[in-house]
Amino acid sequence: MRRTRVITLVAVVVSVIIGSIAAVPAGAGPRKTQPPMEVTLLADGLQGSVGATIGPDGALYVAEGALGRITRIDPSNGSATTFASGLPPQVIPLGGAIDVAFVGSTLYVLVTVVGPDVGGNSVVGIYRKDGSGDFSVFADLGAWSIDNPPATAFDHRTASNSRSSPSPTGSSSPTDTTIAYSTSHPRGRSPSGSSSRTSSPPGWR
Repeated sequence: MRRTRVITLVAVVVSVIIGSIAAVPAGAGPRKTQPPMEVTLLADGLQGSVGATIGPDGALYVAEGALGRITRIDPSNGSATTFASGLPPQVIPLGGAIDVAFVGSTLYVLVTVVGPDVGGNSVVGIYRKDGSGDFSVFADLGAWSIDNPPATAFDHRTASNSRSSPSPTGSSSPTDTTIAYSTSHPRGRSPSGSSSRTSSPPGWR
């Protein structure tokens, strides 16, 4: 009886090995490695760019946050032209127009870090390019975020003041920005359950 079980086990192992060999295509050798990807510079000189997308015409559209504009890059030669402008520019060396997308032929741009919390006066949200070529606010994400704070208690930092500090040479530039922060909690509650009060920037509730 024991000998029969051993023979059966050996037969199963042999069958598995033969099946594995048969599953390999005839003549298949070691897997070939892909050659290294070649990367070439298409365009440079863009200001504060983070997001980009391929437009309906096949061109590359890049958000230039520092300048508040969308630049079209010709993929065949890298030439850059201004496709749309008039968006809120960066207030600090971060944010502004940071991403771009097309829905059909309509352009939408995500604009961030331009509100009163960092010394700006623009709407944080999604902007849409109208048929006239102008931008209008499609979704006010800043107001929505203020009206709908997260219920989970966690520390976060709110910028309450923004100012430019002189560089070592004595000049002031957008890159020499100092921001004062205050710690607050959703709905005025700290993780321990005690109330916390903060000084909110103008326009914040």
